[in-house]
Amino acid sequence: FYNQRVQMLSPQGRFIRQIGTTGHKGYVAGGSFNYPMDVAVSPSDGYFYVADGYNDRIQVFDRDGRFLRMWGGPFGLHLPASINFLGGLRGWFRTPTSVTIGPRGDVFVADQENNRIQKFTADGRFLTAFGQPPQVPGYGVGAVAVAADGSVYVTDLADQRVERWRQDLPVHH
Repeated sequence: FYNQRVQMLSPQGRFIRQIGTTGHKGYVAGGSFNYPMDVAVSPSDGYFYVADGYNDRIQVFDRDGRFLRMWGGPFGLHLPASINFLGGLRGWFRTPTSVTIGPRGDVFVADQENNRIQKFTADGRFLTAFGQPPQVPGYGVGAVAVAADGSVYVTDLADQRVERWRQDLPVHH
């Protein structure tokens, strides 16, 4: 988190390699971070999906740590909610805090300051978003997990609870 990198470890806890470098606010190149919040590994290809919190994006790396692609936005501008009207666009983020891979290979992202979960294809194409306004301003979704049956579990920081959603929600293009 504070070291702005992701470390790969063996099952025994030995260091294998580091992914990423320190980034800064403002547009930054792929492979650099500004508060990486979470990592998910795709079971199908071993790719790493990183929720790059203050760069407002998801970054994808191959199993050897090579940068492949990124999506989201507004790519590190991390503007206050009163200014960042673009962060609420489909496929864009305001502090993605959690990322997970569903049983069908779709990528789910907890978009904290927009208080929603966004669902994407593995290559970053937006599928849908769902959520509801928090009762406490400034707090929203914290983490997302998807069960084998497709149920989506979301931590609601404002209401201090876990919510369950169905994965077969309608797709919005």
